[in-house]
Amino acid sequence: LARLFKHRPDENLDEVLTSLMQKHYVRVAGYAVIDNYKISETNTIEGRSVIDLNSIFQACSLSKSLTAYAVLDLVAQNKIALDTPINSQLKSWKVQDGGHADLVTVRNCLNMTSGLCFGEPGTSFEGYMQYAEIPQVGDILRGEKPATNPPVKITYEPGSRYYYSGASYMVLQQLLEDITGQSFVAYMNHVIFPKLGMTNSTFECPLNAKHRKIAIAGFGGDKKQLEGGWHHIVGSASGGLWSCPLDMAKFMVCISNIYTGKVNDGMGSLLAKEMLSEYPNTDFGLGFIVDGSGDVL
Repeated sequence: LARLFKHRPDENLDEVLTSLMQKHYVRVAGYAVIDNYKISETNTIEGRSVIDLNSIFQACSLSKSLTAYAVLDLVAQNKIALDTPINSQLKSWKVQDGGHADLVTVRNCLNMTSGLCFGEPGTSFEGYMQYAEIPQVGDILRGEKPATNPPVKITYEPGSRYYYSGASYMVLQQLLEDITGQSFVAYMNHVIFPKLGMTNSTFECPLNAKHRKIAIAGFGGDKKQLEGGWHHIVGSASGGLWSCPLDMAKFMVCISNIYTGKVNDGMGSLLAKEMLSEYPNTDFGLGFIVDGSGDVL
C-alpha cells in the first residue's frame, strides 16, 4: 500500500485501501504507516466507514515475534540460555524423543529449525469453537484432552533444516512459564506489553467483556463470518495475540530502534541483531522472517 500510495499522490490512502478491500472481499482492514522511525498515520476501516482505532484483530502468527522478544529479554537477564539444550531449562515438561531430545535449543525453537511439530509434519489445527473446552499448554504439548492435536514430537535432527513450527513456540511458552513462574498470558500482558507501550493488545483466551466489544470478527474462505466471530487460538505464544495496527507499529519501531542502537531497553542491539540475522537452513531469524540484503532487512 505504501508503494502504491507514493505512485498515486492524487489518491487518499484510505481510498486506496477501500478499493483493494472491495476487490478482494475484505470486510475490515487496519494499517499503520512508519516513516523515519515514527508512526505517521494509522486507521481502521470497515467498508467505507472509519471505525475505532483501538479495534483489535486476531494477529495470529505475529504472536511469534512478540514471544521471541520476551524470550530474548530474559536471555539479556541471563535467565534463559539461547544455545543450551531447552530440556535442561524446562521444568514442567520435557521434549521426549530419544537421541534428538537434548539437541533442541532455544535458538532452534526461535528460528524454526527445532524439528518439533504436532504429530506428523503438516499437521495443524485452527483453534477451538467458542463453546469448546479450552486446554492448557501442558495438554497441548502432551496431546491430551481437551486438546485436539497429537503430542509434540521431533521429526528431524534439530538445526538440520527449516520447518514452520507452531509447536516449537508452544515449547517456548512452557519455558517462559517455567522461568517466570507466571502464566504466559499474565507475563505478556503485565510485563512485556507495558514495556513496549502496547496498551491495546492482549493474549487473553477467552477475551474478557471489554475486549470482546472491540474485537474484529473473522471470516472464512467462503466469506461467511465465523461462528461466534472467531475461534479461540489457545496456543498463545504461537498464534493467540489480539492487537491493533498502532500497537504492532510501536513494536516494529521499538525493534528497529534497539537494532540501530537508538534505544537500549535492556535487550540490547547485539541480541536485536541476532534476532534479525540469517541462519543456516532457514529463512527465519529469531522470531522474524529475514528477507533483504545489505542495510535493508
